[in-house]
Amino acid sequence: MRKEDFHKGQTVYLYDLHDRRKDITTEDRIKPAEVVTVGCSYISVKLYSTVYRFDIANCFRQASDYAPMYSLHLSKEAIFETIKDSKERDKIARSFNWNAYPRIVERLSEDDKQTILAIIQKYEK
Repeated sequence: MRKEDFHKGQTVYLYDLHDRRKDITTEDRIKPAEVVTVGCSYISVKLYSTVYRFDIANCFRQASDYAPMYSLHLSKEAIFETIKDSKERDKIARSFNWNAYPRIVERLSEDDKQTILAIIQKYEK
């Protein structure tokens, strides 16, 4: 996302990061909100009667002294893509956790090991 993607009066979507009820769906955690201002440093968004600020320089993270309550997105589809990406990254991270999968390295073929090493070396730079 970029600052230029936002304008006053635009409908954006906030994803509730704190609602952990078991019976709540992803769709229920998505809240439509309205952009109130687009400033130099912050984008202000109104949800119901509360205005939340999101820091442009900090990857549009909610500006708060505490843990952020919402993440800002341009569309519902962007939220689902972010969730999917997060789950895939978690799966990869767990795959390299030796305590969780102690024998995974022993089962890798030589080609698989070389592919993983090439990917790691690509992003170590």
